[in-house]
Amino acid sequence: MGETGLLSEDDRVELIDGEIMEMTAIGPRHFACVVNLTHMLMAACGDRYFVSVQNPVTPGERTESQPDLVLHAEPPPGRPPVSEDVLLGGGGLGHHARLRR
Repeated sequence: MGETGLLSEDDRVELIDGEIMEMTAIGPRHFACVVNLTHMLMAACGDRYFVSVQNPVTPGERTESQPDLVLHAEPPPGRPPVSEDVLLGGGGLGHHARLRR
């Protein structure tokens, strides 16, 4: 869609069940929460897990979201993670809670 001019690289959107949904802006409180939670998760998990911050997740063919945080047991596989790759996710996952284990 970016190639056709329908969306620009700066548009904050995600694909949820085949529909393009506008993402809300990241405000100061959201920013602070994500930074603090990322710090706490990385300290708690050490080298056992990987913490991914605001990167894409593809739980199905018709959905690609950018949750605030995702916890992986394995390093990212060179593609957006799918449900099986995700141990824990938060923020933006409300549309597809099936990712949570």
